[in-house]
Amino acid sequence: MNEERNTEETTDSGLGPEGKVESPIDMDQARFLAMRTVSESSAIYGRRFRKVAMALEIVGADERADDYLVTLSFRPQGQFGGAPGLQEISIAKEGNVAGRRVVRLPEAPAKRRVPVPSIGIGLAVLGVVVAAGLFAAVRSGGNESSSSEILSASTVVPATASPVVAAPNVPAVLPPASSPGADAKASIAPAAPATTIPTVAPPIAPAVLDPTSSPTASRSPAPERIDVTIEPSKVTLEAGTSQAIEAQAVGGAGQPLIDPVRSWQLIPQAGVISQDGLLTAGTKAGVFPAALQVDVSHDSGTGSATADVIIEPGLLDKIEVQPASVSVFLGESVQLTAVAYDRFDNVIKDVELSWEAETGLTVDQTGKVTYEPKISEEPPLGLVAWWPGDGNGNDVVGNNDGILNGGVGFAAAVSGKGFSLDGLNDYVMVAPDSILNLRGDMTLHLWAKRNKLGGQQVIVIKGAGVVRSVDVPTSFVMRFSGERLSESGDFLEAGFERANGSDVFLRGPVIADERFHRYAYVRNGTEHKLFLDGMVVVRDSFTGRPGDTSGLPLVIGAGPAHNQINMFVGVIDEVLVFNRGLPDQEIRDVYEDGSSSGGGAYEVTVRASYKGSERVAVATVDVE
Repeated sequence: MNEERNTEETTDSGLGPEGKVESPIDMDQARFLAMRTVSESSAIYGRRFRKVAMALEIVGADERADDYLVTLSFRPQGQFGGAPGLQEISIAKEGNVAGRRVVRLPEAPAKRRVPVPSIGIGLAVLGVVVAAGLFAAVRSGGNESSSSEILSASTVVPATASPVVAAPNVPAVLPPASSPGADAKASIAPAAPATTIPTVAPPIAPAVLDPTSSPTASRSPAPERIDVTIEPSKVTLEAGTSQAIEAQAVGGAGQPLIDPVRSWQLIPQAGVISQDGLLTAGTKAGVFPAALQVDVSHDSGTGSATADVIIEPGLLDKIEVQPASVSVFLGESVQLTAVAYDRFDNVIKDVELSWEAETGLTVDQTGKVTYEPKISEEPPLGLVAWWPGDGNGNDVVGNNDGILNGGVGFAAAVSGKGFSLDGLNDYVMVAPDSILNLRGDMTLHLWAKRNKLGGQQVIVIKGAGVVRSVDVPTSFVMRFSGERLSESGDFLEAGFERANGSDVFLRGPVIADERFHRYAYVRNGTEHKLFLDGMVVVRDSFTGRPGDTSGLPLVIGAGPAHNQINMFVGVIDEVLVFNRGLPDQEIRDVYEDGSSSGGGAYEVTVRASYKGSERVAVATVDVE
């Protein structure tokens, strides 16, 4: 039957003029190609059937989107009573063999053993045959005594033997009374005449039993055990990349198997794998336990193994800074975070980051940004005194060190630390010195942050006391006050007191927060100005000049001199006194590159490096 089918399909194969299949092919051509492919190679059947000629038959064919799936049965040619094998051939519609898979190999019929009941029946039949033969021999010899003895022997036939046909009912023939043992023999003599030959039934053939119904039926040999290992045992690769995977298979005795059939499977989240073992990772990074599996068959044996799949991020594609834009106040910090991604938007954690900031901002390598302007290495000319407040009251440019009174402490400030004052009895006093008795052009520059609003709080004052019962004027003062000089409030004020006791003050804006600000008071000729965060907020002209304060100290955090009133509550930092009035630009230049000009936008740059790739991102920091 197979030979006829093969001839028919070969005759109408659909081959082109050069022996090639014309594309696209139809179902008949696919069936022909499947039959031809299977008939040309038996190596896939393993060592057991490598050189065995097979009888082939197409038992199914289905058309799918891109191919035809043809199913064939196969068995060794000639007498073969077992179950045939099955295999599937995928024929692409372009005319090539896309795949081949053995579903199962042929299985030989199970050997059967003779059931136990049949053995008993056979023994019974044998006994009857032997008895019949002996009886016939006695009959021909005419010896009654021997006949009786033989008949007596025939009683050993088991009850399970086949029954004999009974003779007609005739009187029994007894031996003479004088015969030895006559009484015993008479009790076992047959009822039929000696001339009657018993008819023996034909032997009963042993019954053929279904092996599945008898516990004594023979069983197929146990399938071969196959040990399978996947190499590598833990598959690690980058998202979207490919890697060849191997499956090693050995038999129960530890021998490597030749040409085992492998079937690969992979969960969709981990990617895809071909039946050649080429694994292409998915696009989502993560750990996928037991995501990969291979099933192996060889002859009658099977085995399987699994492996974890670990997908790591791919190459660096971009970096983002979060937040991309943020505001920061003087002396405060803000945390920036850089996040790196591959082309599939997987987050890359093990990336090297390098942070940089424009002058005026500081940033550490965690992305923490702080607005901490630094004083220039070469401050403007005319600086006569500078009290940084970095843990002491020293004057770092002159000899006018301050004396700490009360419980003056030191707290974090704009540059390092500053004087921390509690508003009770804390202040810094600098002894009188002619260099500080400034009655003409001058500049007072400092940073301050209040911890309590309201009231009258003096930041710095020179003069304003009573010396030898004489009311002494003020050379310069900066403070917070109300709408009137004697009232409490949050107005920023600065000015001086003439020798006749009249006041010349500038009133600036209300400062209603508890942040660091940069303040400056400048007197130049007949004009004086008040600066807030590097910008002029009020200016005016004046007449006259300050009175002489040569006998009075300079006080930081209280006033007037010699009186513990109008105490400041907060932190005062970097107090500078110049003997000339600084122009607006120089006020800005007190700090590097004008970084303390009172605000503006600054850029913070982060560079990310990962596996040889580098990306850059920029964030904008607005200084308030």
